[in-house]
Amino acid sequence: GSHMHDSSKDSITVFVSNLPYSMQEPDTKLRPLFEACGEVVQIRPIFSNRGDFRGYCYVEFKEEKSALQALEMDRKSVEGRPMFVSPCVDKSKN
Repeated sequence: GSHMHDSSKDSITVFVSNLPYSMQEPDTKLRPLFEACGEVVQIRPIFSNRGDFRGYCYVEFKEEKSALQALEMDRKSVEGRPMFVSPCVDKSKN
């Protein structure tokens, strides 16, 4: 199905967490931040069943070097709190 984890995109995707739950339109807000690293294909914020932002999202880049650069933004302050940027790795593969 379409919900399968696509591991071929792991190298161009980063996982961003510790974002403020109150953030409005996270994809719009974060896009300029990550576009500084390179072309962003899409930003996928994670919402709860009630539609509340959960404070994390996936950012998919066009190129791997952009994703690597995004990892350098780990602990960058966003709206007053450090955002955590980590590699998007399929834990089962390691």
